[in-house]
Amino acid sequence: MPDIASNVTATVRQVLRERHLSQEQLGEVLGLSQQAVSDRLRGRTRFSLRDLDALARHLGVPVAELLEAPASLVAPMGRAS
Repeated sequence: MPDIASNVTATVRQVLRERHLSQEQLGEVLGLSQQAVSDRLRGRTRFSLRDLDALARHLGVPVAELLEAPASLVAPMGRAS
């Protein structure tokens, strides 16, 4: 099961795809260089609470939404036998 940092990274990647945002645009929102954004998306460094707050405000969503695993990562529960 992925940890919360992995969930955040996957969610941010999904947001970038769905909103057609570039790493450069995300960097502008977060006040980071494109390289710093790339490091976060590759898991070299983690998104900070400040990063998540800025992104959530920009998207108009609660920070908690960015902490959840994207639907593509949530495996359906198996049926009990």
